[in-house]
Amino acid sequence: RHVLERELELPEGASAADAWGACCLWPVSTGETTLQQHIPNPLFAVWGQRATAHTVLQPGQRLEVLRGLRVDPKTARRERFAKQGKRTAGLFSRKK
Repeated sequence: RHVLERELELPEGASAADAWGACCLWPVSTGETTLQQHIPNPLFAVWGQRATAHTVLQPGQRLEVLRGLRVDPKTARRERFAKQGKRTAGLFSRKK
C-alpha cells in the first residue's frame, strides 16, 4: 500500500525494463532492501494502460510498476461474505 515516486532521466528510446533497472538503484527505506527485492517479477503499465518490459517510453510518461495479487479477488470476496454471514452482507442485508 505504498506509492513510491521517482523522476528519472533516461536516454531516448529507453524501455520500461530500462526504467525499472534504473529505479531499483534506490533503497526503499533506510535498510538495505531495494525495489527489486520487494517486487521480483513486476508487471508494467503506462498511465494505467498495460505495457510490456519492451515498451519504449516517451518523455513525460508515467511508468507504473505493479505487483501480482496475493489473493484472488473472487476468493477474498467469498471469504468476507462467509465471515459476515448471509443476513448482513450484500443483497440480503436488511436496511432500516
